[in-house]
Amino acid sequence: MARAPPHATAVALLLLLAGSAGSVVDPAAAPSGKRTEPEPAAPAAADGRADVAGAAVRPLAEALAAGEPRKVIVTFKQAAVDSALEAAASAAAIGSAPGRRAGTSSIAGRAANEPASARAEVRARAFADLKQNVISEGSDAVRRHGVAVDRELPNLPLAVVSVASADALEALRADPSVESVVPVGIKTRALAQSLPLILQPQAATRGYKGAGCSVAIIDGGGDYWSAALGSCTDDLSNAGCRVAFKQDFTGTAFTGDAHGTNVAVTAARVAPGAKIILLDVFAGDTTTDDIILAAVDWVVQNAATYKICSMNLSLGDSSFNTAKCPGSAYEVPFAEARKRGVIAAVASGNDYYGSAISEPACAPSAVSVGAVHDANNGAFDSCDTVTAADRVCCFANVAPFLDMLAPGAIITAGGYTMSGTSMAAPHVAGLMAVLRAARPNAPADNATATEVIAAAKNGGTQVKDWFTQRWFPRANVDGAVTALLGAVDTTPPTGTIRINGGAASTPALNVTLTITGADPSGVASMCVTNDAAATAAACAPWTAFSAAPLPWTLQGPADAPGARTVSLFLRDTPGNTMAAPASAQISYAPDLTPPTATVSINGGAAGTFSLEVQVAVSAQDPSGPATMCVTNAAAATAEGCAPWVPYSSAPFPWTLAGPADGVGPRTVLAFVADSLGNAMTAPASATIEFLVDAEGPSAAVVVADGAPLTRALDVSVRIEATDATGLAQMCATNAAAATAEGCAPWVPYSSAPFPWTLEAGPDGERTVYAFVSDTLGYVSARASDAIAYEADVTPPTATVAINGGAAQTRLLAVSVAVTAEDAASGVAQMCATNDVAASAEGCAPWVAYSAQPFTWQLDAADGEGGPRAVYVFVSDTFANVMAAPASAQIIYAPDRTPPNATVSINGGAGVTTSSLVFLEVAAEDASGLDKMCVTGDAAVTAAGCGPWFNYTTEVVTWKLSTAGGSGDRTVYVFVSDTLGNTMAVPATATIYFSVDSSPPEATVKLANGASTTKTAAISVLVSAFDQSGVDEMCVSNTASSAAACSPYVAYNDAAFSWTLDAAGGDGNRTVRVFLVDGVGNRNEQPYTATVYFDVDDTPPTGSVVINNNNPHTTVTRVSLKISASDDSGLTGLKMCVSEAATCTALVSYASPYAFVLSSGDGVKTVNVWLVDRFGNRMAQPVSDSINLATKGPVGSVLLENGASWTAKRTVAAALAVPNYGASEYCWTTSATLAASACTPWAVTPTSWPAKFDLGTTQGLRTVRVWFRDYYQKTLVSPAASDSVSVDTLAPSNTGAVYAAPYGAKAAVVAWNPSTAVDGGSGRAGFALSYRAGAIPAAGCLASGATKAVPLPPGDLGSVTVTGLVTGQTYYFRVCAYDAVGNRAAGVYAKAVPAVQTAAARAAAVAKAASVAAGKVGA
Repeated sequence: MARAPPHATAVALLLLLAGSAGSVVDPAAAPSGKRTEPEPAAPAAADGRADVAGAAVRPLAEALAAGEPRKVIVTFKQAAVDSALEAAASAAAIGSAPGRRAGTSSIAGRAANEPASARAEVRARAFADLKQNVISEGSDAVRRHGVAVDRELPNLPLAVVSVASADALEALRADPSVESVVPVGIKTRALAQSLPLILQPQAATRGYKGAGCSVAIIDGGGDYWSAALGSCTDDLSNAGCRVAFKQDFTGTAFTGDAHGTNVAVTAARVAPGAKIILLDVFAGDTTTDDIILAAVDWVVQNAATYKICSMNLSLGDSSFNTAKCPGSAYEVPFAEARKRGVIAAVASGNDYYGSAISEPACAPSAVSVGAVHDANNGAFDSCDTVTAADRVCCFANVAPFLDMLAPGAIITAGGYTMSGTSMAAPHVAGLMAVLRAARPNAPADNATATEVIAAAKNGGTQVKDWFTQRWFPRANVDGAVTALLGAVDTTPPTGTIRINGGAASTPALNVTLTITGADPSGVASMCVTNDAAATAAACAPWTAFSAAPLPWTLQGPADAPGARTVSLFLRDTPGNTMAAPASAQISYAPDLTPPTATVSINGGAAGTFSLEVQVAVSAQDPSGPATMCVTNAAAATAEGCAPWVPYSSAPFPWTLAGPADGVGPRTVLAFVADSLGNAMTAPASATIEFLVDAEGPSAAVVVADGAPLTRALDVSVRIEATDATGLAQMCATNAAAATAEGCAPWVPYSSAPFPWTLEAGPDGERTVYAFVSDTLGYVSARASDAIAYEADVTPPTATVAINGGAAQTRLLAVSVAVTAEDAASGVAQMCATNDVAASAEGCAPWVAYSAQPFTWQLDAADGEGGPRAVYVFVSDTFANVMAAPASAQIIYAPDRTPPNATVSINGGAGVTTSSLVFLEVAAEDASGLDKMCVTGDAAVTAAGCGPWFNYTTEVVTWKLSTAGGSGDRTVYVFVSDTLGNTMAVPATATIYFSVDSSPPEATVKLANGASTTKTAAISVLVSAFDQSGVDEMCVSNTASSAAACSPYVAYNDAAFSWTLDAAGGDGNRTVRVFLVDGVGNRNEQPYTATVYFDVDDTPPTGSVVINNNNPHTTVTRVSLKISASDDSGLTGLKMCVSEAATCTALVSYASPYAFVLSSGDGVKTVNVWLVDRFGNRMAQPVSDSINLATKGPVGSVLLENGASWTAKRTVAAALAVPNYGASEYCWTTSATLAASACTPWAVTPTSWPAKFDLGTTQGLRTVRVWFRDYYQKTLVSPAASDSVSVDTLAPSNTGAVYAAPYGAKAAVVAWNPSTAVDGGSGRAGFALSYRAGAIPAAGCLASGATKAVPLPPGDLGSVTVTGLVTGQTYYFRVCAYDAVGNRAAGVYAKAVPAVQTAAARAAAVAKAASVAAGKVGA
């Protein structure tokens, strides 16, 4: 904001606004030599806002009492906003109208998955619903008191309305959804060295210009036809036009405006790639809050459409805000903008405040901006008598919580030269756009805005305010970009490209590319080409980078198989481009094979009761299934089938062929064709059995969730039913005699509860009946459920409490809490009144019952104290109303006593030598403290004091009058309470002001106190003191007087760098310092310090490291990290780098340094000599070595120690890479996969085998292994391979097993070996186990009572088991096993040893032999 000092007249203001670079305000009007706190101005009473000329706006209450309608801003409570958002989000989620009741829903959870436009729509709907409830035509405030909507702000949770009476104002303030109601105030304007000062050219050179963002300028329009904005035509359509949109919000024509033009062009220069939006809110030199808020509302609504990243408000009032102002009407709009990623840069004001800023800069969600000079601008005004780059402007408001500084004097832009915080703010608005654009993929939300603001502050240049001695970050574009993204990026991106996910071959030329890219500054663009020889410069077109799958057509004829290559170039945000492309290759093998497919009906069900079914077709093809045709015709061919439709694996409805009453199989057939036109010659098919259902559904009715009793006729009913063919419709009725044919209406069946009204009548049992039909039209038997009905006729009971039961109150505004009960049907509504004679019928308004306390206005009566009562009626859900109200009483004892206050100056000190003092005010009041006013004029009364600002116990800075020289100075303080009671007699404090005539005192320390230095670059520390503060200093090697010294800069109490006079060889060097205090006293003789300058004759020292100490490299180009130190510093340092023992070619010192090794593999040693600027050279070089290996590793693989077969899917792989350093390996079982597509790579183990999972496929498995160098990862060996056959399947079981007794203590067991088959490693033998009285477990292993019989390998078919017990039943199990140990489950038989004849035993042995030979069965 650009304005004259507090006492300047309107004419002086115009002079400043129109002034050239040399213009200053009237010296008599400006403060003399210091920034100050506000001196008395015309007061603004409660609810008043000062206008541009300083005259008080008529107070709101006074205007309403006089019958003058006034506009006010209504801000809603956050809880009400959240509730409205929840309701709107739920309505959007279920597709219902706004306000419809729905289940709870997580706004935050949905917001992450919804587009910004959908979220904005939900928020706008929520705000509309909230305003509808409070300020619509049906609301209490509008209906009873006269409130009219003045300006629609659909995208913000606040409203501008017109109130015609005090009752209307109080009705709004009493609404539980309303946070605050404040009057619409008046705002005024807040007025090419600046770009280099904030390092904008450096950031632009790196590519950070704000491209992709827009900056909204909320000001006085602007000269959009200006060349600085692209010489735009009226419709903004010409090439080069920087203005994306313009609109007037004042109701007059859009105007070109000097102030708006200067602001817009400044932002455009800081962000030369950004678009500018001009929003005109001024019709003259003033505007009002509602007009500004309408422009902010437009920004919120259009943030996504125009990619708005920041908005600039170079405007404000002269309010004195010593802390952030969360209650400002601008806080909610700025916070809404932040949620869309839009940052508000707001001028802090030009009121010369040292501990406060104006509104709306004080809003917590704004970035408040103060001003610095961009250069030595000479004597700017009587306060800024000395100026320099980064000296805080005297006129600029500052406070401890000020966010940033930026150049604000003297700024020439768009053909106009101006000064003020108005000019500083657009520097920051442009900076915010540059930072937002530097993160193009970041979401437009509050988190991103917060990150950008933090980077702007953290990357800013710290500047110390000469007046308050506080440090603030000054805008630094290059530093902020670095803080956001990291150090300067000169490295091109890295990336990969894969074709069809890394597949080795493709049957089609149409493929999908997967692209990845990485870069510290972000990958900006990419170029994809089929030309393997293309360069980045020749590649076209370049498009925005995207990691989304990219459809691509390979180069070459469709009928010519062979390798196809695709190349990728990437470019980052600063413009670094890949020199060599990333590439991928795939083998093109045209596909001539049709798809394979399967069909399922109803998910594979065996039968169906309906001809209407669900069919799913699942198809596979290398080129991808493209189309399909489904038919019921068994004789159909692919050529005759119709229609052909796009292939989908999703189930779809289908009608089976055949009569609806004919039971039997039904078949569906499907043909599928691939994307190359290959169609199946034989269809896939599926068959299902069609069944006929002649039964109706089974059904049950549940009333009121099964409750035995209801007091209401309105209940819930649920119908539960089942049917084989599916449920179709249902009908419910109260009629006991109803039939299915007579029941109505029939509705689609649902098992969900639905509302139902029982039959009217006296208390007693009520029954509900229901019928249900299935999809074939069959109807259930009548179902029913009964419930007892007893009506509720008893009203609720209630109690009332005022202020939690307090006995008395000083305010008519109290808190009322109603506690009510109604056990039968619940409490529904309540009505409160001050009227003792009111009845329930006459009471209004009735509102929904809540036990939460609400704000209530007691009866004012005659304004005198005394008892006051509140009466409350309550009703239940059946409209039973209390006949007599509940009530509570409280004593009203009004407060008419003003506050008591004391004030102290400088903590009670008796004397001060500085006109700048610090006030502490202590006050107390029964009703609470509100405002205070400070003056130095004994004749000023409370009514004449101004400005009034919020009461604070914090220290307030004050400028004593310097007129009249030394003497007593008195400060007068008035304080008011929350009820408007104001002190008639001010609190006072007096201090003796002693004029300071002494210059500062100082000491100077050189080189950290060392007596000798070998370098001319040293540190200087000036420690100074002065009772009026030290303002400036001048440092010199030669100046003998204060007048001869130049330049004078702001005093710095921290050590700073200085360069001694290096001429003349060894000897003493003296530094001279002159100082100026806060009232202009200057030491004419310098303060000095001396150090001995010992010219450097010692060579440098250092070290060198190759490739970060990696012992190997596969390429000759390496990176040297060279560290160096020297007594004379690194300025002018040279070095010589060579593999030879001597070196003469000196180059400037650099680290890191690129070096090319000599050819030929082996150990390479690099030597580095360092030479300082005095010619001192290292006698011996520093060196480091690295092994150059340009040929990759060659290795071998051995699976399972060379075994031919294995029963394991995970096998041991011994890897060997002889005569090579560290390496990595990658393996595959694919016969076609290329090494470039293999992943993952891992470090090659040398002391233990690797583990390879070969999967579940049986048979011969071949593993291919590649090896590559560990460090560069570019040298890849030919594939090594080994094979092993995998057999994880057991042999089949044998045929039946024969078991028979063989005497009293033995049994003979036999089986046919040839019946056990193994398709893998082959049958190797059999195992036999047995157990008395129980069947042995599968696998034939000995365990517990189960015993195993040792058998030799081979095809043994019978065995005699001895040692058994006569008469005991034994079970014998035989299991085949293969060559790698897989065992079958086995087959068992039983036998009971018994005494036998020899013939019987011989017969058993004979049959066993026949079974083993396969001659007879068991």
